[in-house]
Amino acid sequence: MNLNPQELQVSYRDWWPQFDPNTLYLLEGVNRSRCYVPRFYVAPTGGNLVQNAVAPQAYVNFVLEIPAGSFLYGFYHGSDQSFTMQVTDLGLSYKWFNTPIPDSVFQSDPGAPYLLPAPYPVMAPGTLFFEFWSTQPLGDASTLLAMVVGCAVPVEAIYHG
Repeated sequence: MNLNPQELQVSYRDWWPQFDPNTLYLLEGVNRSRCYVPRFYVAPTGGNLVQNAVAPQAYVNFVLEIPAGSFLYGFYHGSDQSFTMQVTDLGLSYKWFNTPIPDSVFQSDPGAPYLLPAPYPVMAPGTLFFEFWSTQPLGDASTLLAMVVGCAVPVEAIYHG
């Protein structure tokens, strides 16, 4: 029997409201095909993330390149950092959200992702534009505006690309 590692998390048991177990079912084909490997991308990246903290009310944008053919399955975000976020797929000119979404929506248990309703296929060129707006009041301490993206990346993109 082949288990998805997320099935071992207590919060992903098959019970009401059953969002996570149903979403895990959509990931089964990707997980069992052995054609994909898990990868984690951080937006924005660069240097030590603790040093990348920004002042209250700041705006940060970042272009994230993900191999075409990958599937995005969720966000790893452990605590509320007081920012809003928008993601735009530049290849399709598609905004993920009608308006920027608060980061508190994506909070998840440690080691477990906030799962998207369905795996998001990455089309060529695989360019995602992340925008972050700090919502902390002026005078507060600097905060980290970042999001970890969980992906299933094609094996050939990693080992032959």
